[in-house]
Formats: sequence, C-alpha cells, structure tokens
Amino acid sequence: MIEKLAEKIKPAFEKLLQNKKAAVIMIIGFSGMFLIALSSFGSQTKETQAKTNIKQDTSSEIELETNLKNFLQNINGAGNVAVMITYESGNETVYATDNEQASSKNGEAKDEIKTSSEHIIIKNDGNENGLEIKQIYPKVRGIAVICEGGNDPVIKGQITETLCALFDIKSTQISVASMAA
Repeated sequence: MIEKLAEKIKPAFEKLLQNKKAAVIMIIGFSGMFLIALSSFGSQTKETQAKTNIKQDTSSEIELETNLKNFLQNINGAGNVAVMITYESGNETVYATDNEQASSKNGEAKDEIKTSSEHIIIKNDGNENGLEIKQIYPKVRGIAVICEGGNDPVIKGQITETLCALFDIKSTQISVASMAA
C-alpha cells in the first residue's frame, strides 16, 4: 500500500524539483508551517502556567466557601447551607524590589536623577522565585447563600448581617434563598 502511494507521489515530486520556483515556495511553506507549530508549542506552555495560577486561586476560593458554609450552618435554623462567592478580580502578589537612585550634574548645572528598580530573586533548590512581600486577596463582589431556613426572614437577616460584618460588603451584595426540598 505504501509502495503504491510512493509510486503515485514520485512523478509529482520529480516535476516539482525541476521547477525551482515551485520548490522554493514549497520549502517556504513547510518552514512557515514548522514555525507556526513551534510557536503554538510555546504558547501551550504559557497557557499551562496560567491554568496553574487559576487553579491556585480557585483552591483558596473554594476553601473560603467551604469554611463559610460550615460557619453559616451554625446559625440556629439555617440548616444545610450552600455558598457561592464572586470576586472583583484574582489574587495579586507583591514582590520585593531593589530600588536605586543616582544623581549627576551636567556641565550646565542641571541635576539629573536616574532611578532603577529590580526584583529580588531567591534561589531555592535550583528554582528561582521572586521574594514575595504580600498577597492581596480580591475584593468580594457578592455572595449567594442557599439554605434550608432561607424562607424565614429572621434567619435571612442573621445571615445577611453576618456576611456584611465578615466581608465589609453591603446587604445588596448578598442573596439568601431557600434550598429546594
């Protein structure tokens, strides 16, 4: 089968080699396809890194939702609780920098100040990472709570007040609903 295919391709390939312009165009085309394939490989690595960062962000968000669910279930009459939190943005990390300022005088008595800034890198077990100063967690946009006692206005009020106090948000950013039976 492969031999039959090779016999059919061989005459076309020989004609192509006789025409130099067609051969150059074919080589350029294959080179372009190779470069496109190579560049997509590099972007997949960046996408994988971005997905890893998203997974890290979502794991802390899921942990917060779980802790909040367990906390709200302690409100008398709330019963079984489900919680969902939305955020303004993702986590932000602030890294340490080394800042330098240098001043010099020109011949015309003008002061010139140059500043430079570099991130501080720490090597640990062969890995290089920036020196993390702090994590800035995202601001809560809204919270939805579904609970068994969601029809009771007293329980709704207690849950809303608790969430306002915990997250420093307005009551209009909180929704409390009754859980389906």
